[in-house]
Amino acid sequence: MRGKDRTEQDHYNREMNGTERSPLLSAVLLIILLTLVFPFHASADVEKISLAIFPFNNIGDDSLDMQMPALLYSRLSQESFLEIVPVEVIREKLYDIEPQYMWAEQKDAVKKGGIFWKIEPRIIKRVDDMVSARFSIYGDIVKFNDSWHVDVYFMRERDPDSEKSFHLAGVRGDDIPLKMGDIARAIADLLREEHIISVAEEEMRLTLGGIYSYDTAIKKLERHVNDYPGSVPLRALLLDLCLKEKGTHIDSIMNNGLTIMKLLEQRNEDGRRYLLSLSLDPFDTVASVYEKRKKWEDAISVRNSALRVFLFNERLHKKALGEDYYRLAGESEINGGQANAAEHYRKAIEYLDPSSEYYRMAVERMKRLGGSSGH
Repeated sequence: MRGKDRTEQDHYNREMNGTERSPLLSAVLLIILLTLVFPFHASADVEKISLAIFPFNNIGDDSLDMQMPALLYSRLSQESFLEIVPVEVIREKLYDIEPQYMWAEQKDAVKKGGIFWKIEPRIIKRVDDMVSARFSIYGDIVKFNDSWHVDVYFMRERDPDSEKSFHLAGVRGDDIPLKMGDIARAIADLLREEHIISVAEEEMRLTLGGIYSYDTAIKKLERHVNDYPGSVPLRALLLDLCLKEKGTHIDSIMNNGLTIMKLLEQRNEDGRRYLLSLSLDPFDTVASVYEKRKKWEDAISVRNSALRVFLFNERLHKKALGEDYYRLAGESEINGGQANAAEHYRKAIEYLDPSSEYYRMAVERMKRLGGSSGH
């Protein structure tokens, strides 16, 4: 009995000292550890979007320079994913950068007419750096007789090239709150998409960290894409994830790749920049699928589009075009289309590097068909 008691005491001591734990206790500790390292709810850990609303440049004998930001703030502050920098903080930073603003305000210079604030991208970038704002809103106000003209500018991450503008012309003073509410809603929609993109990026990180399976992550991204079908960044993230398992998700790869191509045709500069940040070329992705299916004409069409609207992999696309034209020429020869074959070989020679093997073969076949390479 004494030996049994000692064994039970030793077992108890090991449990208390942590050298032996029950399977349930070990599982609970593992879950707690993983939750601390990789939180399960990505959206809960995505930071709010920081937005700075600047005073408006005011030209006229009445002051609306601070009323406009107040109207925008009243609408945008309702969005839970936004963190709006207090206007008092913005004003303090403006005074630090341009002390004459404080002097003019104290002297009521704005009531005498003229430009009080002179907010421009140069100043916005400096203030945004000081307050860590990702997005900014500023604008101009001009009064003509009894109506107002308002220009509202929305800028992303201190990048003037990303600026979007909204305009009100010939608006009566009483109508300004309603019209500004419409602009605020449009801006809120843009920022909401940005927030969802941040959520999707966090989900990607969790997937790469092993918390989500690829199938789970793809389903999450597909839901985001369904909510924002015109978002190039969301489709790009989905495409990038699907490419990690090409054989399983080929339909999604083609669907999203083709859709992104159409969206880029609409001069979608924000989407273009996002693709470049991922080093992702949807044109090469789609064309490569066509090439594996031996659909040379479709691949040629896609790569020609890339050279027109997405000059990211120009050298790669030209090389592939030369090889696609070469293969298309070979099919034409087999089917008896000698004239078409000669023309395709000629096009192949235009795109191929003279030092390549494909170039040499294209020249030889061109001569055999009785044509001239022109080189």
